[in-house]
Amino acid sequence: MGACQPQAEPCRNSSMVLLCDADPDCQAGGTLTATDEPNPSQYPNWAIGGWCLVQTPGQGAPVWAGGSVVLGPDPACPTSPSGDTMRTIGVRLKAGSPTATAPVPLSVSVRVTNNGPNPGVVGDGRFGLWNAATGTRMAHTDVKNSAPVGHQQTLTLSANVPAAALAAGQIVAVLDVETYQGAGGKAWTIDQFQWSATVPQVECEAEFLRTLTTDCETGEVVSTTDTTLDGAPYTPTGVVGQCTVIGGSAPTDCRNCDQVVLCDTTGTESHTFLRTVCRDCNGTVLSTTDTELDGATPYAVAGTVGQCATPPANCEAAAVQAFRLCDLNPAVEPDANGLRCATPFLRHFVYACDGTATFHDTAADGVTPYTPTQVVECGENPPSLREQVWNTLSIAPDPADTTNRVFIYTVANSEDPTQTGTVKMTASKAYGGGCGGTPTAPVWNAAVTFTFEPDAAVLAKADVLRVDAIDWDTWEDIVIPSGSPLPDKIESDTGHTQVSSGRWHSTISNNTGHFYFNGPPAVVRMTTRNDGGGNACTAPAFGFITLVPGPPCGVVPEVDHIVQPLCDVAAAGTTPFLRHWNVDNSSGQLTRLLDTRLDGTTSYTTTGTVTVCGQEADQPVQTGVRRVTGTTTVQNLKTEFPGLQSVSMTVVAGSVNVAMSSGTSQPVPAGASVTWSVADTDDSSLAAASFGGTTTAADYLLNWTYKAGAAG
Repeated sequence: MGACQPQAEPCRNSSMVLLCDADPDCQAGGTLTATDEPNPSQYPNWAIGGWCLVQTPGQGAPVWAGGSVVLGPDPACPTSPSGDTMRTIGVRLKAGSPTATAPVPLSVSVRVTNNGPNPGVVGDGRFGLWNAATGTRMAHTDVKNSAPVGHQQTLTLSANVPAAALAAGQIVAVLDVETYQGAGGKAWTIDQFQWSATVPQVECEAEFLRTLTTDCETGEVVSTTDTTLDGAPYTPTGVVGQCTVIGGSAPTDCRNCDQVVLCDTTGTESHTFLRTVCRDCNGTVLSTTDTELDGATPYAVAGTVGQCATPPANCEAAAVQAFRLCDLNPAVEPDANGLRCATPFLRHFVYACDGTATFHDTAADGVTPYTPTQVVECGENPPSLREQVWNTLSIAPDPADTTNRVFIYTVANSEDPTQTGTVKMTASKAYGGGCGGTPTAPVWNAAVTFTFEPDAAVLAKADVLRVDAIDWDTWEDIVIPSGSPLPDKIESDTGHTQVSSGRWHSTISNNTGHFYFNGPPAVVRMTTRNDGGGNACTAPAFGFITLVPGPPCGVVPEVDHIVQPLCDVAAAGTTPFLRHWNVDNSSGQLTRLLDTRLDGTTSYTTTGTVTVCGQEADQPVQTGVRRVTGTTTVQNLKTEFPGLQSVSMTVVAGSVNVAMSSGTSQPVPAGASVTWSVADTDDSSLAAASFGGTTTAADYLLNWTYKAGAAG
């Protein structure tokens, strides 16, 4: 083995290590901030109906600071028959890092005490936890029903909340207490507020690369350089240390690669090259690759391989290191779950003898060149983007237009209705023309060209414009006019072909085409042709897509199916039914699926007020009286009054046929008095009650009681 020639300039070695910059305010929950929510009524814990929901900005502030406040008593609500008045306070909770993504375990509690002078009536209060970013309630618990004077109760809520929403102060806890109902008002003391949130350590960390340049002979560190994973300069702001492994274990595709500069000696000639040895986390060698010092050009050993005595005189690189990164490319096709998963790739850093570094990117095979779009950390499972869809809310003529050609389409984000915008749509001719339509649902007779112009709000939030060709027939080719951007992707339900650049043909009539424009562009134009003659009716339909961070790819969410028995309280009576939910155990997110009858399969649609069975508000008892003679129409009181509670009958003359739940009609003679009634107020109603005179001489008196909101 020979020795490489010594270099004239000072020898330098470079090495790189992946470190993490931890935010100290984020660790273990970090700084927890609780501030008063000035408008808690926007997060209603109840279906308020005619109740009065009273709020006073700042009223709850003493509670959130560790003190107490007294709510109520309040006067009767003028819009509620029973005077129901609720008073509400809320608190915004904030903790953690804005870069965090994993759900954060959160717990919040508060104590309530009924000071009187009156007891509670049924629903006395509720404590709810809300995600203000999405307007959804994540958890709730109730104050004891009909709480007596002096009742004291600690209400506690626990949930896994989105870390980004918590870091932005968008997690809100709202407390409602009843301060008047029925017999009178009552006051409540609210105190002993506590909350906690544990942000995972890994979510508090920002990864960066530290390059150490050392003297070859002494090992002394000559310089230290910190960069982002993209190679841009980086300045740590927190505590620097080893990165926390998500879940406490290494990635499933764990591998470590080491590079060393060696010399290949043949006779008196010596050639420097780079050997890369990759091992799994158990130390088993997975691959050995020899390249030139650029880390990419393959090299074939010709002589004896050994350590170089000193760095080469013509030193081009002292070391190469490869790091696994991910490319979050929005152009990637969604997978079966609708996620656009990041693509793993390798970034190779090549260090010169003076400590400077360059890098090049390859696919995961380490050879194929790769150009990333958006570089992100990979973690154990690659991150993803998911789609939020914007739908059309309304269509209206442009007030400035008098030609019936210009319309304003209002669109909204389906997951965040506060994100709205408009699209100005201009047609090349007036709508109608044998195809009908209205100003709020215009239809055109092709050929016609449409111009779409999204406003600034849509352009700022949306990533993709999707234009739909509804009822796309074989004689209605779609053409992109010259100068207008071409679609980035085209799909159809039953098939299409491309006739030429910018022109597409449906292979079957009554098809639907989808034309996707990334960006989206500020102006898009599309023409629907009419190559068949006659009417070719068309109406533009479109939507937008916003790409937002999704869950890690390859992780199967643990979802439970929950069935909740409820009651539908309507004027015709009370109907028990089942409400089905899915709950994602990793995030705590509750998703309503459907309502069914008690068989669990037959679909059910509610028509009244939904409540927990057995907690329906008591209905006032109504009364009725009626004198009946002869053989007039049979008196079926159960049919007339589904909530029938009791019936008394006195036969004055003749006889009366009576049919109750037994189903068999029995005659009752003159002079008899009979009464039927539910056993107690918890029973819903009588099952049957029918009366009819047997002859024209029959004369009898009926009196009864019933509840308007109950049924058998």
